[in-house]
Amino acid sequence: MGSTRRQRMRRKYDHNKDRKKAWKNKLKKPAIGCEPMREAWDERKPLKTNLSEMGLSYDPNKTLPFRKPKVEDEQVKSSKQQPTVTKPQVVNALETDANTPRLKSVWTTPEIANFCMTMMDRHGDDYVAMARDPLNIFQHTPKQIRRKIENMKKVPGLYEDYLASRAGGDEQSNS
Repeated sequence: MGSTRRQRMRRKYDHNKDRKKAWKNKLKKPAIGCEPMREAWDERKPLKTNLSEMGLSYDPNKTLPFRKPKVEDEQVKSSKQQPTVTKPQVVNALETDANTPRLKSVWTTPEIANFCMTMMDRHGDDYVAMARDPLNIFQHTPKQIRRKIENMKKVPGLYEDYLASRAGGDEQSNS
């Protein structure tokens, strides 16, 4: 009779793992990445108590039930004691952080930018001609090329530098 996979795996020993170090790392408590939570955290209290004091939920399924509450459920909930929030600054800090607008960084690779500038120099706004150009070695469609050029135009400073160099080049060729 054969043995199960778990039994076979148990017989193997991994000589490349330092068991003592792994055991010590397992005992370490995880680092809290959120600054307001780290400041309000009390090491002597358990996780659920810490979160309820901060006004956060440990289990959102219990906090926000999916089904519609019945009349009996409302009476039971009202009889239960709601946890008191003693550290509301954590929730306020999390809300302000969530409401701050984030700037979307737009960028492109130098190769794509060079390709777009070369195509715009050769063909202007004719995307069909760009798609047929021999320099289009990746065989981009006109729509893909247009999207790449539009993205390149959104990169701050890149398109302005291109226009300035093109205007400077026109002045040098006229004189």
